[in-house]
Amino acid sequence: MARRLGPPQAGRQKPQEERLKVRIILAMMLFVSASFAQTVFTASGTFANGATLGGTVTINPATGEVTAINLTVSAPISATLTVAEGTGFGAAYVDFGVGTVSGTTDMTVALPGTTLVGFSGGPLCSTSAPCGGISSGVRVSGVLTQLTSGSLTSGSSAAATPAPPSLWLALSGCLAAFVYALRRRRRNYA
Repeated sequence: MARRLGPPQAGRQKPQEERLKVRIILAMMLFVSASFAQTVFTASGTFANGATLGGTVTINPATGEVTAINLTVSAPISATLTVAEGTGFGAAYVDFGVGTVSGTTDMTVALPGTTLVGFSGGPLCSTSAPCGGISSGVRVSGVLTQLTSGSLTSGSSAAATPAPPSLWLALSGCLAAFVYALRRRRRNYA
């Protein structure tokens, strides 16, 4: 005679259900850890035509993402650069572009290394310290002016960036689906 399987005993879960719950909790912890403190770096430098570089660059050292840029270049160029234009990588450098809202001025900021993960500040690639032949520079109306020296200095850590609401919505949906599947499974035992 075949033995009929009944519902799990009250207070005792099946081992596979326990393992599934542990996996879900670990996955949720991974998603929640998506909020990282960001570091605001102070930029300084001098260009070949005598203009100076100032302002801030915010980088998330855990992900290597440039999250905010607010750079100013003094006369004779006179520009405020706040529009991110993407990040690139070379054999000996990481660079990111930034431009003006009007699009008439853009700058490439190059840093030594191959990633911004763990970045804690340092020199900018310049004509006095090129990175694989690359240096930072600003382009105004098609005319390029190279950075002769510069650096990003670690300033302050910005508040941790909260996880986006869509992440919480997705997590709550996953939890609801899990609870639904668990209840449905228990009904099938009855």
